[in-house]
Amino acid sequence: MLPFTLTLTGEIPASLTESVILADLKAGLETRFGRDSAEFDPHGTGDFKQIKLKDIWGFINEQGYFDEFTLTVANMFSPNGYDEFVYLDVGGSTFNITYTEA
Repeated sequence: MLPFTLTLTGEIPASLTESVILADLKAGLETRFGRDSAEFDPHGTGDFKQIKLKDIWGFINEQGYFDEFTLTVANMFSPNGYDEFVYLDVGGSTFNITYTEA
């Protein structure tokens, strides 16, 4: 298995609660890109889809939480064999969320 991590740095409006946004975001990322995600093999055929940075960025952007954000990944490799499973290690990832200044 090949876990990778991300670092998200973003600003949210003061009307949102950081802890709620963080919990929702982590749960969504885990469901969509984490180790036990069903998204990788939607047909149950063992033909796993590769995670792409644009898919993660798009997912985060669709949530509508951030006024702006940056995203970087570490150790994101392309699988080159049947036993290589690439997934997002949400627990090992870093989330730097601040409030937008008024």
